[in-house]
Amino acid sequence: MPQAIRAVIGQNVARIRADQGINAETLAENMRTAGFAWAAQRVYELEAGRKNVSIAELLTLAAAISRSGEVVTVPDLMRSEDLVPVSEVMGLTPTDMHAALTGEPVVLSLTPQARQRFRGLAERASVAADVAMHDLAEWGLQDLDMDALDAVGAPDAADRKAATKLGVPVWVVQVTARRLWGRQLSAERDAEVDPGATAQARGHVTRALTEQLRMEIERRRGNG
Repeated sequence: MPQAIRAVIGQNVARIRADQGINAETLAENMRTAGFAWAAQRVYELEAGRKNVSIAELLTLAAAISRSGEVVTVPDLMRSEDLVPVSEVMGLTPTDMHAALTGEPVVLSLTPQARQRFRGLAERASVAADVAMHDLAEWGLQDLDMDALDAVGAPDAADRKAATKLGVPVWVVQVTARRLWGRQLSAERDAEVDPGATAQARGHVTRALTEQLRMEIERRRGNG
């Protein structure tokens, strides 16, 4: 999971401080000597990812935590094995972070959350396009409006599997599930099985719910 910049800095400070054999009070004293009102508690809070640091503090930290023959750089304090988010949408990969800190152009990448969000938007746009190509009356859904369709969200694996089994568009499964249970097929399945249920038990419930969908779809088509 991507970590906030302050968490990345905190973990690096804790690791480097241990490697350098510097205790929290000594590091805080070094920071105080440089003009920052730090105490050992401030070091602990930083290492726990609960405190942000300013650019001035970050630059000073690199010097304050260094020892003779063991120089620490700002890139050392920003090192990460994962993407580091700078916002909810964008972040820097470890390679791009190091490059940016050593004078190369800043290259931002989408965070996993943003990729998932945009993927969901693309799927919903695809569903909307599919709806536009069908005669809603064919499915007994002539009363469907786009607000109702938008409320169902992007289809998941259970929606797609049921649609394939029933031979209907995935949005028909989604809308029908919403009208039957007020939620997605997968959500209804999860509500009906115990948390520790076996895959066989979950499959049995899914098949029963899919049969309910089939019956409701056929009923609406017959009344359309």
